[in-house]
Amino acid sequence: MLALHKQLQEAHTPQDETALQRQIEATDRQIDARVLRALWADGGGDRDCGRRK
Repeated sequence: MLALHKQLQEAHTPQDETALQRQIEATDRQIDARVLRALWADGGGDRDCGRRK
């Protein structure tokens, strides 16, 4: 993720920036999904996920 952000800063064209931004967003979604799966597998998942009752 850090490398992608560095590449984004060094992008030379708007097309490169767009492609890198999309890759960053996709990677972020993958990280979120893996974290959630890990939480659920560990028994820590909760449908309310941090909401207070």
